[in-house]
Amino acid sequence: MMWRDPWDKSSIPIPYNGYDYIIYKEGDYVLAKNGRTGEIVAQSDELGESIQAVYNESHGDAIVFITHGEYEWNKQVTLKTASDVGVPEYRFCILSDGARIYANAVVYPNHLLYFRPSTADFKEDIILHGFTVIRDKATKNVPELFSISAARWVIAEQIKYVGNSSLKPDVIDSFLVGYNNLHVRVRNCSFKYVDYGAFIGGITAIMENNYCEYCPTVAVEPLGLNDNIVGASDLKNKYNESLLISRGNYAIESGYKDLAFGADSHTTTLPAHAIIEGNELVSETNMINTGIQVALSGNGSSVIIRNNKIKGVFKVGYDVYKGADIIIAENNTIEGSWKPAEFDDSPFTIINYKRLKLINNNIIINSLNTDNATPSAYAYLGGIQDGGVHSHKWK
Repeated sequence: MMWRDPWDKSSIPIPYNGYDYIIYKEGDYVLAKNGRTGEIVAQSDELGESIQAVYNESHGDAIVFITHGEYEWNKQVTLKTASDVGVPEYRFCILSDGARIYANAVVYPNHLLYFRPSTADFKEDIILHGFTVIRDKATKNVPELFSISAARWVIAEQIKYVGNSSLKPDVIDSFLVGYNNLHVRVRNCSFKYVDYGAFIGGITAIMENNYCEYCPTVAVEPLGLNDNIVGASDLKNKYNESLLISRGNYAIESGYKDLAFGADSHTTTLPAHAIIEGNELVSETNMINTGIQVALSGNGSSVIIRNNKIKGVFKVGYDVYKGADIIIAENNTIEGSWKPAEFDDSPFTIINYKRLKLINNNIIINSLNTDNATPSAYAYLGGIQDGGVHSHKWK
């Protein structure tokens, strides 16, 4: 598989003043200016219309810079395939140096940005960088604020989302959702008070160094292919496997409805290699007594869970399921207690595996179930133990 990073700045042709288009505030209006000619190409009272006008004029191939300031984004921006807009390929970048974007007026079924073509050609790069989206007064759920499927590259870096904290424990929204992209990278982002932070997938999907606070269902989870969404058959015909990585993320009070950090091959038969490493979860409050509440969850043909730290109240420290052929779980530290779980009240759960390879040097600290009894360290349901459990430590 050949890697190409579309956000390698050395490869971007820079116009004379740095950007193809510049979006800025002037009084009550949002203006979009052509960075090459200085021509004003859009004027609106909100951000979405200006971004859509730039996209349409550039046929999707543009580096758009939103200047520092406060904006309202109320209307959906809809992207199309490269062939539909009449270009061989495109790279559409929305960049900023810290713009604060209020999106309280967006309601389902609308999105902030939407790309899901009827036919995939995988010639579109969509890049989001350096701005904050705020929905601190929104009360109606939007399942996919940024909905991107079947693109070539999806990159989100240094993006912040702040939701409505007053709705706790049932905060709303899913920030970045999508399926069957070729490459995905979510890095150095912050998600606060949102039901799903990043839940998006592709042939390679990497989520690293993200900060998540109060993400009850999923903090971050890279996904494999979804056979029910456009693009799956095209990718399966070309690629033999996928790579899913959740690395170096930090979460507070997250995953109590489902999971905090995951890597999931999803609905496809395409083999997926899932790596969950170097993440840290702190959950000091037993907020809800229902739900799966798994700290780390891996699903794929091979699963590696290592060097993670978990502290707090949970049902399962980590689980691996759906037929993993190779499992390595090592150097994880779990500290705290857990509620009665579905799988023998065990901090580590391995389900329906084919071959169990290595579980080694995990540390369990002060972990007691609600009956104050020390439970079994591991619950194995199905499969053949091949390679074995090596060592773990109770403290």
